[in-house]
Formats: sequence, structure tokens, C-alpha cells
Amino acid sequence: AFFQRHVLKNRYMTLTKNLTPGIFLFLFPSLLLTEALTWPYFLLRRPLRTPYIALAGMDYLRLLPLTLRKRRLIQDGRRVSDRYIRRFFKGF
Repeated sequence: AFFQRHVLKNRYMTLTKNLTPGIFLFLFPSLLLTEALTWPYFLLRRPLRTPYIALAGMDYLRLLPLTLRKRRLIQDGRRVSDRYIRRFFKGF
């Protein structure tokens, strides 16, 4: 459960730091599907650990100010457009 909790927290932080609003909207259906499959999986396969894993959301919120500061640095150094990035998601 420790590992899954940190994987989820890091996933949310990575998405927050790196996705522009345009790329987020472009990937939203896939992201929503991933969330819709992840949480039932945890509930069915790890029912007793799910509350602990759900704390990933609290960890994410606690680290959100730091994540947003990092996002600002990352986005300020950005060198490619959303259009360029979308080319790598062909077929999504």
C-alpha cells in the first residue's frame, strides 16, 4: 500500500507540473478512464488498504503549493508547443 500511495501521489504531481491546460483537456478522457479503473481495482483487490492508498490525495494536496512552484519553473522553461506534444499521442 505504501508503494501504491506514493505512485498515485507522484502521478498527480507529475500531471500537475507538466500538463498545460490544452494538453490536459486533450488527455482528459484517458485520464478519467484511468481514474475510473484504478479506484475500483484498489477497492476490489486491496479493500483493507484502500483508505491508506486514498491518503495519496491528501499527500498531493499537502504538497500542492510546492508542486505549483515547480510547475512555474518547468512551464517557464518550456520550449515546445502543445501541438508538438500532441503529435506523440497519436491514436489516443
